Amino acid sequence: MKSKLVLYIDEDISKLLGDEESKKFKSKVSFNGKIEIDIDAADLAGLQAALNSYMNKLKVIQSIQKLDI
Repeated sequence: MKSKLVLYIDEDISKLLGDEESKKFKSKVSFNGKIEIDIDAADLAGLQAALNSYMNKLKVIQSIQKLDI
């Protein structure tokens, strides 16, 4: 099951998101004016695991960017 998640973010945060590989899915992140995450999942549960992983990373990145250090 192959899917692509496209995030229209001007900033290159692809290295913060990073590629992932597990038993349920493999993913590759790239930036070309937008973030593209190519996901190859074994099944729907694997796709959900990949999406949850990236959504959690995005929440962390967003909260860090709001800090005044």
